[in-house]
Amino acid sequence: MELRYRPDIDGLRAVAVMLVIVYHVGSQVITGGFVGVDVFFVISGYLITSIIRKEVSNGTFTYSGFYNRRIKRIIPSLLMVLISTIIASLFILMPDEFIYLIKSSLATLLSISNFLFYFNTTSYFSGNADQIPLLHTWSLAVEEQYYLIIPFVITLIISKQKQHELRVFIGIAIILFIISQYGAMTDKSLSYYMLPFRAFELMIGGITSIALSQFKFESLSLSNSLSVVGLLLIVCSALLIDKESLFPGSNALIPCIGAAMIILAGANYTQAPLLNRFLCFKPVVFIGKISYSMYLWHWPIIALLNYRGVEFTTALKAGVIIATILLSILNYYAFENRLRKLNVGIIYSSLTFLILPLILLTLFFILSNKYDGFPGRFKNNDFAKNNRSEVKYSKCYDSYKLGPDGICIVGDTSKKPEIIMIGDSIAGSYIEFIDYLANDAGKAIAVTVSSSLPPIKNLKPYREGSNVANYRSEDKLDYNNSRIEIAKNYKHIIVAASWGNDESYFSANGYDIISTLEYLSSKGASLTLLLRPNGMNYKEFNKFKAEIASGENIKKTLAERVSINSSLEVVMERFKYPSYINPNESLCSVDGCSVYLNGRFIYMDHAHLNVYGARELAKLYLLNHKNPFL
Repeated sequence: MELRYRPDIDGLRAVAVMLVIVYHVGSQVITGGFVGVDVFFVISGYLITSIIRKEVSNGTFTYSGFYNRRIKRIIPSLLMVLISTIIASLFILMPDEFIYLIKSSLATLLSISNFLFYFNTTSYFSGNADQIPLLHTWSLAVEEQYYLIIPFVITLIISKQKQHELRVFIGIAIILFIISQYGAMTDKSLSYYMLPFRAFELMIGGITSIALSQFKFESLSLSNSLSVVGLLLIVCSALLIDKESLFPGSNALIPCIGAAMIILAGANYTQAPLLNRFLCFKPVVFIGKISYSMYLWHWPIIALLNYRGVEFTTALKAGVIIATILLSILNYYAFENRLRKLNVGIIYSSLTFLILPLILLTLFFILSNKYDGFPGRFKNNDFAKNNRSEVKYSKCYDSYKLGPDGICIVGDTSKKPEIIMIGDSIAGSYIEFIDYLANDAGKAIAVTVSSSLPPIKNLKPYREGSNVANYRSEDKLDYNNSRIEIAKNYKHIIVAASWGNDESYFSANGYDIISTLEYLSSKGASLTLLLRPNGMNYKEFNKFKAEIASGENIKKTLAERVSINSSLEVVMERFKYPSYINPNESLCSVDGCSVYLNGRFIYMDHAHLNVYGARELAKLYLLNHKNPFL
């Protein structure tokens, strides 16, 4: 079978990469530009299937040759972006995020970054996802995982079902599409990142390749119609789909069919349709040729700017696109185009481009962990690992055990605790605060805190299949009920949680916050409710963090004041009896809420206090209030 160079496919690559980049810089119009990745998947599926089928038919296909070409094509450019991103991040990323970057670099080289991001990032579209420099490599992982499987599938089909290969491919694609649709409806994050839910898109490219080998497209009117309708499907998807849409599934099918139509239309040997001729314009083809480099480079630039809290003005958006193009041109001519033609075998290319970099990255990852992400890179160590409550008080966090092995003691540990603090991660960030007050009062306080588990009896689990579902598995919900049972036997109970979260966070079967508090005090225990500190939104947090990282003088000390304890408002109106500790009385004024005490930042993220902040807040509290534990 003939396999000729198709400049219009490079042109289609240009359309795909520009959709992705314009979406990522913050277009208000192209709300579904991420479908450019789906177009890439179809193109990749088409080309890989075409190459393998040709070589299998000619008897020249070898797995070593196939994977050698993949390594030389993909890895050198990727290494340059990884190295450059790591170097830039040394000056930008805080210690924990820097360690995560090295970890994600390793996952990227191993083609498993989609797994890492699924298990560590709530969603591709979630709060701080736009600050993860290598998040875009999930799609590379999906493709590489597909390449591990598809050569075996194609060779098996050709050897066993050659005459039915188109029908077999279509049958597999339909099954995979149904899986994708189901996944999109039940677990959007899982289906977004994982191969089984994306494979139908690559299979559509494969179907296109087989169709072109079996049917001729010589009608110009048909070709023009296919290309116009195909472009409309891609453009409409980019304009009408957004991050809230069901995806992938049926909404991913639309741009994939569009891409397949354009590829089919361009196969007209007699006369190329008008749209495909436009895609063959040299500037468009050139963007397509450097599209892989553009895809690699654009996102780390955007993510690091987001991390620094930079405002994306029109001028900056244009600057990001221009910088991406310039870096990609340099990368294309210096590395990508040159090294892919390197005449070396798979052993040499594997050792040079994959195994050696993996060894060096692994060693660097070990060093980064050992030295806590190198906090000495910055003048201020507010974000150092030892300033995080879950590090200093690791025994108090997420033990999911009761008794001595799961409940830690703070304050005067020589005494038996008659007070207990129970709550979620917000409660955890208060441990240093409670420890300071307990020592001041000469009391011992038991502590049990667990992420995403507010002290509400009979909480409902998170939606099954979500990557936070594990926080509320059946055994952990049982543990939560058990610790409430234990807590009600103490004389004094401190309750803390993320009171600003929506109702679903506190949802329970027949119980609400008030009834749980009544239950906790049913044996006569006194209650103290810890309100959540004001915190700040992600954008504000990024700006404060950027100032700290750069060592600039503090220009702004206040965050916007928000209603962060809305879930407790009814409780505070109905019950005067519980004592309340409201840190915002000390931190907030009509102008906003302080995020610095004594010139140091008091938060470890946008919501949780760091150890220093919790301790200084306790000192400030005792200046204005009686110790509640006396």
